[in-house]
Order: sequence, then C-alpha cells, then structure tokens
Amino acid sequence: MMLGLDGYAACPNRGHCCVRANRLQYAPARVMNYGHILLDLLNPMDIIIDMNTKTTRLVGTNQKHGQDYNKSVVFEHIRLFGPISRADISARTLLVPQTVSNLVRNLIEGGLVVELQESGVARKRGAHPTQLAVNENALFTVGVQVQYSRIFAALVNLGGKIVRSAERHWNLPSDFETFVKGLVTMSEELVVGVDGIRSITELQGIGIGVPRLYGKMFGNLPAPSWPSQIVLKKYLEENVDCEVIVANNAHLAAVGEYWMGRGKVPATFLYVYLGDNVGGGLIVDGEEYVGVSGKAIELGHVQYMPGGISCYCGSKGCLDQYGSVNALRRRLSVARDAPLGEVLNTANEQQLTIIHEGMEALAASIISVLSVLDVSTCVIGGPHAKDLFSLLLIPLESKIREREYAVEVRCSNIDIHAGAIGAASTVFHDALWCKTSNLLKAES
Repeated sequence: MMLGLDGYAACPNRGHCCVRANRLQYAPARVMNYGHILLDLLNPMDIIIDMNTKTTRLVGTNQKHGQDYNKSVVFEHIRLFGPISRADISARTLLVPQTVSNLVRNLIEGGLVVELQESGVARKRGAHPTQLAVNENALFTVGVQVQYSRIFAALVNLGGKIVRSAERHWNLPSDFETFVKGLVTMSEELVVGVDGIRSITELQGIGIGVPRLYGKMFGNLPAPSWPSQIVLKKYLEENVDCEVIVANNAHLAAVGEYWMGRGKVPATFLYVYLGDNVGGGLIVDGEEYVGVSGKAIELGHVQYMPGGISCYCGSKGCLDQYGSVNALRRRLSVARDAPLGEVLNTANEQQLTIIHEGMEALAASIISVLSVLDVSTCVIGGPHAKDLFSLLLIPLESKIREREYAVEVRCSNIDIHAGAIGAASTVFHDALWCKTSNLLKAES
C-alpha cells in the first residue's frame, strides 16, 4: 500500500474521512461516492451508507493538518517551478525559511525531492543556492483508458512522462471477470523491467477511466444493483495491493489537464472531452467537481433537441446524437473506426455541411454550460480535440461574443490518450496535491 504526503494511505472513498484502527486518515474535499452509496473501508460490500441522510460538521484544524498542508504546498512549488531554491520557495509561499527547510528535508528523506549538484544559478556573493527538483522516478502510476472498442494503458512517472504503454482491442459484449483480469495483466506487463519498481504492488495506484454507462458493456455484471464503477473498483482491489481509482474518462482527463499543465491552466476551468462521444469535467480551485452522483458535466447528455433522436442513455435529443464524433460518422455513413482526420480532409460540400451542423450543436451545448458556470477558461481536449478544434472554435467564439462572455477557449496539448494520462495523474493529484480541505478535521 502506497502512502500520501501525510504518511497515511490515500482514502479509497475519495471524499470522505476514513477510520482504520480508530485513526482519522484522510479527508479530501473530492466527492467520488457515485450516487448515495459509500463503501466502508473495512468491508465495502457489506456496509452501505446513504450520504443524503448524513451531515458533516467541520471543525478547526491542528498543527499536524497544517504541517501536512504546508508540505504539499512546498512540493507543488517544486513540481511547478523546479529547479527552485529554498529561498525562492519561501518567497513564493510566504513560509519562513526554517519551515521551508524542515519541510524540504522531510520531502528529500521521503524520496520525492532531490537536490541538484549543479544549480546553474549565479549569485553576486556567497555560495550558489542549492536547487530542488522532483524525483521523477520516485513514484509510478498506471493509467487506463477504457473505450468501447479498445483499451489503452500507460505507466506514468511522477514527472508526468509515459514510461511504457500498451493498447489492446476487444469486442463487445465482454465477460466482466475476463475484462478485469485483462486490466490486471496489462498493468503487470507494464512494470516488468522498469527501474525503480518491481511489481504493481509498488505502484502509487491504478487509475481507470471508463465511459459513463460502461456497465452496459457487460451482460454478466456482478451485483447489478450496484453502480458499475464501484463493482469494477472492488474487483480490481481484490487483485492488486494498491489504491484503485475508477471514474469517468472525461472527469479524469480534466484532472490530468490541470496536473500536467503545471500552472499553465487556471485553477478553475471547464473541460470538454471529445472522444467518440462527448463528455466534460469541471475543475474548481484545483479540485475536480463531480457532483453527488459522479455525473456532473455530462455534456453529451445535455438535451440539445427535445423529443429528438433516442439516446443510449434512455433519453431523447441528447447532444451525443448530434454533436459527437459517433454522430458525425453515422450521418456521414463512414466506418466507426475510420480515422477522423481523413474523414474531415476528404469531405465534400454536402459532408462539410453535416460536419458544421454537428459543431453548431456542440457549440450551443457548451455555451449552455458556460452560461451557468461563468468560468474564465474552456479547454477542449480528448482523443479528437486536435482534429475538431478549428471547426468548433468558429461557432463557439461567435456565440461567446454574442453573449459577451469573458471566456478563453484553448485546445489541450495532451495527446489522444488524455483519458489514460488523466487517470494516472488523478492518482498523484489525490495523494500529493495541496487541498485546503486537508486543513479541516471532519466529524460525522
């Protein structure tokens, strides 16, 4: 089991305090309980708590909570601005030099930070300041992106680099247990022969990004009355001895955009995920907002055309049926696996009209969400973002100007495997990021 900065195991409930051996472990603000079901840490299948009937009273903080938070702040500055000196960290964080030195020493002893032998920073007098950097190979995670026809997995180090990756195609419907065993096998193969890690038990964790309604991909889902993401999490945890995070592909990609962006994106932004279907994520003050049921910013299921085309979710007129890549392929009568770039480049006039209609639908739905959120930045990401960005930007910016919104629209720099990178990043983010909620002690 891998530890977070505070020395405790990361909370599997991701949003609620957990008690093991009568000790408060972790209380991040992030809520990932997928509906009103919260799994108990000790026996997840036996105890179900309806969170809608519980209230949480927030009380004061203490020295331990404050120290852990400050350590996270120092680590984040080294991650974002390193190589950086202790003096610069003190100036940026307003922490006194002695506090910074103590925290840095703790991070170095924990293997997360290293001192560089040659700083390369000149001073007018005295010794050159020692520079600090993140030890990129201190921790590893595996991020998995599950799609309806293929699975992509990547071993990612603390520096955000993909060390090794693998991709497999699969046919639906799939046997659930075979699917789970396949994920474990892929993870095990990724760590073989990699310096600094001997088995998946030494991973910081495994993050799995899945489509929202992926449970419908299996005809034999165990415990069918349970949310499918929780079932997958439980079965994986029975086969690996590390933290497992299972969440929506788009939500994880939004976290990955923030974590991998290293300060280049604001702390609050809307993320639009363009996979085969449309998804979305929302980052607020550096933390993902997923809602009480884990379904926040389901952009693909915003109703675009009331009473329109039936959607696989059970509703009618959802954006996915008009403005997604799958919808474009259906209307253009092209194969599901046809490369989107080639389809766009070879489109005739009639096909271009269909493509522009799809982008108009997508832009209109994004504007509807922006009118509620009023954020300063909208990031377009996901596997098909680079292919569609220029086509989407025209109607989207036009609607932004019409409404006089102050929104910057940008395309993500993360490649087509945003879901896998986001899944891996979320494991790091949950364990290491400086959450202000960690300052609080929660009492149920």
